[in-house]
Amino acid sequence: RFLVFNGICGIGIGLAVLLLHLFHTWLGWNLYLANLLAIGLVTLWNFILNAVLTWGREPDEIKPLLEMAAGRPITTARRPGSQLPAAALGLVLLTGASFGAAAGVEFEGRGAVCYRGFDLNGGVRFEQRDQIVVTIKDCCWCIRKTPQSFILDGTNRLISGETVLASDLTNFYQLTDVSNLTGWRPGRTDVHRFVARVGPGSIPFGITDPKLLIVWYAFASSCYFATNRERYLYPPTVLDSRFYAEDFRVASEWELSERPPLLPREIHFGEFYNFHKAQTVVSLDELRNVPSPAGHFVVEEFAAYDRLAVPRRAWTCSWGRHPFDPTRVVPTSEITIEMSEFRPPSTVSFRPRIPGPAIVSDLRTICRETPFGVGFERVSDWPPLEASLLKARSLAEALAGAKCHRTRAGGSKETTIAAVILGLVLWPGIIWLAARKRVRLSIDQNEHDQTTDKP
Repeated sequence: RFLVFNGICGIGIGLAVLLLHLFHTWLGWNLYLANLLAIGLVTLWNFILNAVLTWGREPDEIKPLLEMAAGRPITTARRPGSQLPAAALGLVLLTGASFGAAAGVEFEGRGAVCYRGFDLNGGVRFEQRDQIVVTIKDCCWCIRKTPQSFILDGTNRLISGETVLASDLTNFYQLTDVSNLTGWRPGRTDVHRFVARVGPGSIPFGITDPKLLIVWYAFASSCYFATNRERYLYPPTVLDSRFYAEDFRVASEWELSERPPLLPREIHFGEFYNFHKAQTVVSLDELRNVPSPAGHFVVEEFAAYDRLAVPRRAWTCSWGRHPFDPTRVVPTSEITIEMSEFRPPSTVSFRPRIPGPAIVSDLRTICRETPFGVGFERVSDWPPLEASLLKARSLAEALAGAKCHRTRAGGSKETTIAAVILGLVLWPGIIWLAARKRVRLSIDQNEHDQTTDKP
């Protein structure tokens, strides 16, 4: 009975691993859902088979099954009570395997990111360097960026302070210290210290720093790619508006790493330019309609940390058309990431606290009825969703009323303009007709006078 029990549990452990890979790796389901479903199915497997084959049965009833499976008689005697420690060990191993399968992705990486912008000749126009700390706990993430230098025209013009971008799965938050721009100091309430944004979910969009989006793709996007069934991504650079979908994403292609946490190995943002097609296009107007590349992200080296494959070096380049020669595609910017160490995650808040007066833009109100975010000035906490929705509805009603008023005013104005244009068109004809009538009357009068003067 002990052997049958442990055999069923051992097969269950193998099934748990296979089901986890099936649900998460192959089908791309969420890690939590895949773990829950795999463990639930295996628990049901163990319960049903053990209830049928082992529980409530005497050893003499189990022995024929084992002899039939082994093909020989079983003669080794067992001491009473020896089954209990082994069964307990089997349960411990099963529990450990289940917890191991359910364990999520946790790590913290420290390194640097460099952002370069190029001029039309390929020279470096500016260079910005930052230190970054990335903390990942399952699908929650936090990216902390500390500026080091911003070289423009050979001069260090460092302006912004530390930026935190994080998500607690409910919302994502961006908080940037701008006190050196606004002149904020302790005790001042007339200016703000931070500029912040809050949006729905765990996928950052509409953020003001392309470096942070690239860092998010490199380290914190595994849960997003596991559930993304559409070939669309948020690009790190501004593209032609024709290539955007309604939610500001662009058609993209990517390849994921084979090792957990299944982070992207390579991403092509936007539809890539077909250089062979350019040889057959004659008209520049047709060439302007050929999609140009937006950006290319590639991990040059992965590092191994605690059964995980995480990027050690990554590189991103963005392109655009030459403004004076549409047939040329030139690089516009480059982002490189160099990580120095990986270690267990430190204690961080995935909903960062606002420690001073801030201007907050709430992007959670963006929808078809209210396609815009709303702002709050000099607040010290993230606005509740209800207050943002109420403000968005009020703003939408005000905009609709103003549009209606402009339409009515525009209608009367258009009528006046049409009357003026009609008058300008008809006035020469009216003058010509009046002059012709006057000449005709003069001729008729002369003929009448000549007729009356005859004897």
